[in-house]
Amino acid sequence: MVAPHASAGLRRPAGRVERPKSSTHGASGRVEDAVAHAHVSALEFAKGWAEARLARMGLSVGSFSSVSGGNTSITLAIETTDLAVVDGSRFFLKIPQHQQPELIRAMHVDFVALQEWHSLLAAQRIGSSGLRVLAPEPVSIDEESGCYLMRGCRGTPANELLNSKKHSFVREADSVVEALSAALHAYYSTYSRAHGDLGLHNLVVGEGQMCLLDPGPSPAHPSRVEMLPGSDDLLAFDLANWLFVVVYKRVRMTFRSPIIRWRELVHSCILIRGLMNEAETRDLDDVRAAVMAHLSVRRRRALAERRLHVVNDVVGLPALWQARRILRTLTQ
Repeated sequence: MVAPHASAGLRRPAGRVERPKSSTHGASGRVEDAVAHAHVSALEFAKGWAEARLARMGLSVGSFSSVSGGNTSITLAIETTDLAVVDGSRFFLKIPQHQQPELIRAMHVDFVALQEWHSLLAAQRIGSSGLRVLAPEPVSIDEESGCYLMRGCRGTPANELLNSKKHSFVREADSVVEALSAALHAYYSTYSRAHGDLGLHNLVVGEGQMCLLDPGPSPAHPSRVEMLPGSDDLLAFDLANWLFVVVYKRVRMTFRSPIIRWRELVHSCILIRGLMNEAETRDLDDVRAAVMAHLSVRRRRALAERRLHVVNDVVGLPALWQARRILRTLTQ
């Protein structure tokens, strides 16, 4: 791991926001304000830390822009004013959503997994005849806050290509499937664990290369559920999770264009079907049965949680039903 460095002159955010002891009217509002202030402070610290790390590399930051955000972390793209130095690639800053010990530990797990994945792909040429698979380059992690810096791959996230009229993702699907299948085979055989978050959002496609992002099962990631007891079918787990998540997003994210949501589902299904066909030494029915088994386990768990009132998710069960139905049509 690249040794973390504390940046001189940067004030670290508090690890926790204490709830005021007073129970007078307005206390909840003050707590919310304190939490929001702590979040902003952590964000500003992370930006300052990244600027200091890049300055040591002879680079200066032009601006930060939000790329993605979730329950556990947010990712910022960094525009440097010295792009020629890094051959057009961009840097990204990943920050935990909250300064909680479990999230900070999860960030360290993610960073180590990224180091392993980048080293593997740098040492071996993995991919298809048309696409070489690469990974972002981990640069440094801050030990205390858990934020880390990485250099990205040139290209466009596959889910953004759905908006492009100039790019035909379907036309390149065979090459993407071949490259992704080779990458997953290397990943499974090397680390004996599922990727846990396959999807178009974690594929970056560029000229002659494809980047597979976010490797390694972070314990704090909400979509990385447990596998079947005793199961070592890593591909089936990843495909089941991918299919469920893309259907879930299509049902729930009504603020997005229905055309884009439909394209994301269709293109995901093309890749999922292709990966099922590429599975070595197995026929399609066997892979389908394994994927269906993982979806069934997830459905039983969702039913149990609903009965126990653990969650109030009105989308999860319909999404699972649709995912199972789509899986049957994919393999007919």
